[in-house]
Amino acid sequence: MRVSRPVEVFFVAAAFLAVPSVVAAAFPSTDCFLPSVGRGAGKGSSEWYTRVMVHNPGSTDVAVRISFLRRDQSNPSPVEVQDVVRPKSVNIYNDPITELFATTGFGALRFQSDQPLVVLSRIYSEPPEGLAYSVGQLFAAVPTAFAVGLGEVTTIINGAQTIPIEESDYRFNFGLVETAGASATVEIRLYSYTGNLRTSRTVTVQPYEVRQWDMSFMLPDENAWAVSLGFEVTEGDGRLITFGSLIANKSNDPSTIEMEFGEHLLAH
Repeated sequence: MRVSRPVEVFFVAAAFLAVPSVVAAAFPSTDCFLPSVGRGAGKGSSEWYTRVMVHNPGSTDVAVRISFLRRDQSNPSPVEVQDVVRPKSVNIYNDPITELFATTGFGALRFQSDQPLVVLSRIYSEPPEGLAYSVGQLFAAVPTAFAVGLGEVTTIINGAQTIPIEESDYRFNFGLVETAGASATVEIRLYSYTGNLRTSRTVTVQPYEVRQWDMSFMLPDENAWAVSLGFEVTEGDGRLITFGSLIANKSNDPSTIEMEFGEHLLAH
């Protein structure tokens, strides 16, 4: 099923440009993950939607398989749909969770193709007043090759919350996607902005599982400002893509925090 119309390209591009978020780095890939997508109600008054744009920079048709990995469960055989992206064109999926997969909920999307594609998304909260009043953030799909495995570490920065959480200016969500189809034991370490280790937790992740937490998972009754979160796979063959999101509590305006990529991935 191909969902791409020129008029939608204009409106979606305008919506992206109107969002005061940092543009995420986009890497062409034949296997990549959007780590945070969804359709449904969130905290407070937030109501979340996702738009996805898939660009084919090449000169031939590209076949793509799109899979929805639902949060908080193993996804060994996820539902997938197939599509074709024409040369130099952009396929736009205005609401892929409901349009492609006929469901609601949160998780990740995986894109597998026979030639490299560039995948971007906007996950946003739309109030009753309509799309013009929406607030959202960009996510660029992360190539599977960028995931970290056994003994490797990646970091998310700029975590924040104040106590009581209900009165905090910000809330901070962070999470991960397992990309290799294997389980993993993961140690999550929280550091102050001065580099001091404040606390750590160990979690087990199942094959193709998507997880997300808020800051209270690490610091249930403490203030946190500009903290960083380190993720290390300590056991298992699983590999991780991680992500963060800093959200203004009253407006629901979010900002994307990408995982840190190793220098060896970017040197070329």
